[in-house]
Amino acid sequence: MKPRTYFGLALLFPYILWGICALIVFLLSSQEMSDPWTLVLMPIAFYTLGIVLWLVPYTVLAVGMWIWSRNKSTAALYKLARLAPILLFPLLLIEAVVVSLPAESIAELAKDMLGQAVLLGGFSLVFGYLSVGVALAVFKFLQAKHFIIEETSVSASEAQPGATAYMKIADTQHPHIILFDGICNLCNSSVIFILKHEKTSHFRFASIQSETGKELLKWCRLPTDYNQAVVYIEKGKVHLGSTAALKIGQELTFPWSVLSYAGFIIPKLIRDWVYDKIAQNRYQWFGKGDVCMVPAENLKARFL
Repeated sequence: MKPRTYFGLALLFPYILWGICALIVFLLSSQEMSDPWTLVLMPIAFYTLGIVLWLVPYTVLAVGMWIWSRNKSTAALYKLARLAPILLFPLLLIEAVVVSLPAESIAELAKDMLGQAVLLGGFSLVFGYLSVGVALAVFKFLQAKHFIIEETSVSASEAQPGATAYMKIADTQHPHIILFDGICNLCNSSVIFILKHEKTSHFRFASIQSETGKELLKWCRLPTDYNQAVVYIEKGKVHLGSTAALKIGQELTFPWSVLSYAGFIIPKLIRDWVYDKIAQNRYQWFGKGDVCMVPAENLKARFL
């Protein structure tokens, strides 16, 4: 999964949190609660009822954030996530002003708005940063487990020590390298398909289990145990997931190239989700071998 894919899913967290809170309120509404428990559950009930305040403003903000986030770095997405509760406040305030109109006078409107601004500002910050905190905690966990990895473009100064020699391979000698899972039946079949339908013989292949594959993974700043199916190194830029598959497909013959170009019309969130599901279940669905594939004699030069 890519950071932007997760960012899109994280925008749904306030709705998910509301659903959990609403379920808790529903289950406990018929129960007699002691005073301490009533105090504990008050914020949950307040957030549940508060959907009438934040649903429209947050939805507007979420759509805007999703559109803005295209092609943004992980650092930019992280900053935006931390700013989101603050950005939500003026939208809540605008909603409150619209609902309060028409007022008898500007003075009366300003007087009413002062109290509402304090209430809405507190609500936005408390529950906004609660959602952001949960989302960032889940992000760090998935990142630590290598479920979230960012596409990168690696320079000589950024390459890991010992991997500089592989920069020459990836940048100049062979600018189109496909790293694949050598024991995955689906991946091996895909390599054979690419060899059969490529426009020119510029692809080079390396299994992620091989020494060359592991060094190239280091060069890409990916863990050596990375196994999310396919990594495509195109002239020094690292493509992962569905983007890697579609970029490779663009270099194939008709109609696969046309279909691959058309594939980018599908929102990245959706195609990455489909790709990740296939990658996670590829052994179960398609099987795997005990050893890496051995290329035919006439194709050995294509494998690094």
